[in-house]
Amino acid sequence: MALAEQPPPPRGAADWLVVPARLLALILLAMGAGKLGDLPGFLGILGTYRLVPAPLLGPLGLLVAVGELAAALGLLLPAWRRGAALVVAGLVLAAGAAMALALLRGLPLVNSGQFGVFLPRPADALTLLQDGLLLALALLVLVGDTPEPRA
Repeated sequence: MALAEQPPPPRGAADWLVVPARLLALILLAMGAGKLGDLPGFLGILGTYRLVPAPLLGPLGLLVAVGELAAALGLLLPAWRRGAALVVAGLVLAAGAAMALALLRGLPLVNSGQFGVFLPRPADALTLLQDGLLLALALLVLVGDTPEPRA
């Protein structure tokens, strides 16, 4: 059989997840890089949330930024995709909860910190909606990438 006549290789059920996983990875790469690009500035933003003591801001900020970058990488690797999507869901839930608590307490968050000091956006209902969309995308990748049972 000539090369042109060979049937295409079989495609997995989760091949359609490549696009949402890559989109989510790109967003997380921008978020993590924005935070690491000016870590002191991001730590200042974290401080405006008034949720953790000042000595914990550095480790927390680094954990969030590196976690976003690691999740971005994991989303690009099929073997790590589900775990990375779970990390993204956790990060987005934590950030959304922190933002909601700050808003309920009436704190003026002029920059939500989603991209560090870059692309500043105040924390408001629209920002929470954006977090909700990121969470939905992460859950889509997580649930859609469920391994098929072995025969």
